[in-house]
Amino acid sequence: MHVSKYLVVVAIGVAAAALVARADNQTPEFRAFWADAWHEGFQSPAQVSNLISGIRFANCNAIFVQARKRGDAYYQASPFEPVAASVAADFDPLAEVIRAAHDTNFGPRLEVHAWFVTYPATTIMRLTNKPPIITASLTEQHPFTLHPDWLDESDAGLKSDGTGYSFDPGHPAVQKHLFNVAMDIISRYDVDGFHFDHARYLTPNWGYNPVSVARFNTLFQRTGKPLASDPDWLQFRRDQITAQVRKIYLSAIALKPDLKISASTVAWAPGITSDDQWPTTVAYRTALQDWRAWMEEGILDINVPMDFCVQTNPVYARVFSDWAGFATDHKYSRQVVIGQGSWINSIAGTLAQIQAARQTTAASNTADGIALYSYAFPTGKASERPAFIAALTSATNQPPAFPAPVPVPDMPWKTQPTKGHLMGYTLGGSTSNALDGATITLSGPAQRKLTSDATGFYGAVDLPPGAYTLIASFPGYVSGTNTCTISAGKVTTQPVMLDAAAGGSH
Repeated sequence: MHVSKYLVVVAIGVAAAALVARADNQTPEFRAFWADAWHEGFQSPAQVSNLISGIRFANCNAIFVQARKRGDAYYQASPFEPVAASVAADFDPLAEVIRAAHDTNFGPRLEVHAWFVTYPATTIMRLTNKPPIITASLTEQHPFTLHPDWLDESDAGLKSDGTGYSFDPGHPAVQKHLFNVAMDIISRYDVDGFHFDHARYLTPNWGYNPVSVARFNTLFQRTGKPLASDPDWLQFRRDQITAQVRKIYLSAIALKPDLKISASTVAWAPGITSDDQWPTTVAYRTALQDWRAWMEEGILDINVPMDFCVQTNPVYARVFSDWAGFATDHKYSRQVVIGQGSWINSIAGTLAQIQAARQTTAASNTADGIALYSYAFPTGKASERPAFIAALTSATNQPPAFPAPVPVPDMPWKTQPTKGHLMGYTLGGSTSNALDGATITLSGPAQRKLTSDATGFYGAVDLPPGAYTLIASFPGYVSGTNTCTISAGKVTTQPVMLDAAAGGSH
């Protein structure tokens, strides 16, 4: 039977409109897949089309697409890092994913969050009985090649843990570079969100790049190499990760207020159920990633704990529930999306964890959604993806997890803001002299004590609107006073310039 192209287009449009209408009538829930760059998924227009269709068929509404893998770009024209070796010169994976995901002619609009692998610089791959992966060559333009002085080091002087190399979070040049790469993506692409990954240290025995150690010794008036267990040194390194997240968060929402900043955070065994257990966690104690503090400060919009556990193991099933509950109870007026390791679970195990993640906690809190790792191999096998998606959306022995499309949850602090934000650089005598560790005391409708990072940046989130006074101080400089006004929903920029004290050194 002959059917005109016009009628086909009309039929598709009607079907898409029906999907959107169904989404509007459903309880909002964030539903996402991570789409990694190691495997097929968005290496060509045809792969992108299949990816977006699959996510829509799964009745999901968002995708974390890996825009930066290991210092290589899955997008075009980066002035800072080379395009990944697997990307054709005439193809822009990130742009194509955005175009297809935002095109509502074939289904509801999907949010695209640029997945940003933060500190790892390259990977040493040792694969056994694993699917083939896409690898990237280290070109002359790769930051690993250009800046071996940026590499992280262990307290024993190692520069690799055997699986790869990372850049040191405490190195000022690393902080500047990552900020530039992040803001380049955010400023040039119509992404809905920016997603940190690997924003952490390997273990407390890492972070010993000589530049980072020298910074610590200057700030704490020390000499030599600090012990890995030194409380000040541990906190210094936590602060480096936090400062990077804070700087990108404030700078990003200053440019695009609606942009959603999220992070894949450490939620590894053992799980916890109370605040007093937080200092014992792998996240805080080992990875030096204080994501609970990030949420409390408000420098993440969405926390995505990597609650990757095998459901058939009763011990790990409990770990999953404990972390899901703890994260849900520590949203601090932001959102939490429970990250699930579907690749290590059966379909039934993943469905059981989705239901567990949706449970209301004893404190009457609920999570805001689900993220599944990963689209390439949702059960550990790419061949099972169709069955996995069908199980999400179709009734079998239990109600389907995602029976229909739904909208993402609203973020009132963005759509109906009542507070504002502040950021700036603390400089000594010239714009080229960033003051590392300057103290900024903020007074007004709220009081804060802030510290500038290695690049001189300082910032404060969620301030009540009104007039504020800033008093900045730094050894060898005359204290300076500035005033500013904070407005709801806005990021106020207030640079601070200090003059050298008579006889002072800088």
